Amino acid sequence: MKKNKKKTGKTKKIVIITCIALVVIIAVGAIVWMSREKENGIYTWFGTKMKADEILHMTYDDGTQTYEYDIPFSEYRGVYLYYENILSDYNFLQNNQTGEITMTTDSDKNNVLKEVTQDNLVEYCSLKFWAQKLGVDITDEDRANYQKQYENQIASYIEAIPEGAKYSGTKEKYAVSLYEDALKSLGMTTDYVEYSYYKSLLNARVKAAVSTSLYDVINDGYFAYNQVYVTFTMGDSASERRAAENIAAALEELAAGEDFGTVSAKYSTTGAGGITYFDSYSRIVGSAARNTLGSTITDMVKSLGFGEYSGVMSGEDDETLGYYMIVCREEITTDFVCGDDYFASLMYRYPYFGASSNSTIYDIYLNELEAYEQNISIAPVDEKVYNRIAINTLY
Repeated sequence: MKKNKKKTGKTKKIVIITCIALVVIIAVGAIVWMSREKENGIYTWFGTKMKADEILHMTYDDGTQTYEYDIPFSEYRGVYLYYENILSDYNFLQNNQTGEITMTTDSDKNNVLKEVTQDNLVEYCSLKFWAQKLGVDITDEDRANYQKQYENQIASYIEAIPEGAKYSGTKEKYAVSLYEDALKSLGMTTDYVEYSYYKSLLNARVKAAVSTSLYDVINDGYFAYNQVYVTFTMGDSASERRAAENIAAALEELAAGEDFGTVSAKYSTTGAGGITYFDSYSRIVGSAARNTLGSTITDMVKSLGFGEYSGVMSGEDDETLGYYMIVCREEITTDFVCGDDYFASLMYRYPYFGASSNSTIYDIYLNELEAYEQNISIAPVDEKVYNRIAINTLY
């Protein structure tokens, strides 16, 4: 009997050790499983990927036609992760009543992320539905153009890889990883870049389609010019002689048919080239100090036709610097003013720089866009998937 008891005791110890070993193995396995590198997707609490091809279903009914669009996971992911990066810099909330500062929870942050992501996607769908109604929606050609731009971007990264660089996989895969890392440093993903490309395209097309007589309105109220601008030190004859020689050479190249921007970049004093915009009151568009241009320049620009350049003009910058310059009037195109450029957005929105009210063209565009946004119906494609979206579940 004693021998059996000893044997039983040993068996129990073996079983216990085995169970402990299994628990450890399972625990380690779970940690490895949960911490593994995940492909893009939404994951359950135990680490499996959920089926989430589309996230939100958007619907708009204008009374005569219903427009529908399912937000793909890639678009939702791109916008969500973009805002997650922005909000990561703001890790506290302030109670306005007590002045007490409290840390933001992941749940609070996720609620904000979902809200701003949805708002951005609603704006996107408003533009998309409006573009469909106007017949200017994204086409297969647009998608092919984006793909070509992407491939060119990757090709530029491949060319920049130095000889002897060490990497795993193909050179192209390494270039893709470099590009993605560069975007990540800016808080973006390739999903977000593609989404933004199409959103910008839709916005520009809608603006152009609904803004009748935009070209004439903009070119009557605003002006644009490029310049060859060469400075010299007042009282320094050698400096003035070099400047005179450079401006003469620039004028000669222009007369020979050389591109004005190329000549400007070649001869202009550092930082003096590029397009300048001003309104009918001579205010420089975008100037924080609301600076104005002198009548010598503005009158010359207004007298020129698009693409036409002046003769050599001269003057004084200040008490120490003089200048020689040639100006060329630039056309403000509809494509440009409807785009995302900062100066373009100011000119599209205001009748003149510094105006306190919007232009009629902008108000028409904005009111219609808001009408779309306010009347879009939103529903998750799959409630379980949408409810699962969080900072630590979306990759």
